[in-house]
Amino acid sequence: MRLVAKIAEPPSKNSLIKNIPLGNVLSENGFVMMVYQIHRLRESARQQFRWAPHIAGVSIVKSRDYEPASTIQAASPYAAWLMLREGEDALQVGDVLESPAGDLRIFKYIGFEEARWFVAEPIPTEGAIEVA
Repeated sequence: MRLVAKIAEPPSKNSLIKNIPLGNVLSENGFVMMVYQIHRLRESARQQFRWAPHIAGVSIVKSRDYEPASTIQAASPYAAWLMLREGEDALQVGDVLESPAGDLRIFKYIGFEEARWFVAEPIPTEGAIEVA
């Protein structure tokens, strides 16, 4: 008695596409296109930023040093960088991307890092000092 092994044929591309709806896969994996607001670092502050030492952790940025620019729709800050890197409006070191939720990502030489807007602490008034 002789046994013959039958080799299964790989599924065709059309059968894979029909079996797995692309929309479901992307939504289950959390794939969402966000609209990022680009904030360009003013040229007067760019040189200072370029020569400042790298500090690990959250960067504090001042809104007066930035100009709001266009928006871009991308899946992540890195996807936005890839889409813009070949054009005239490519992201430069020091530029900030702001997500719709208000999260900031600053573009540094090593990639994108978390950032926050600088918020000045209120100056205590005489009435507040007396109460304390």
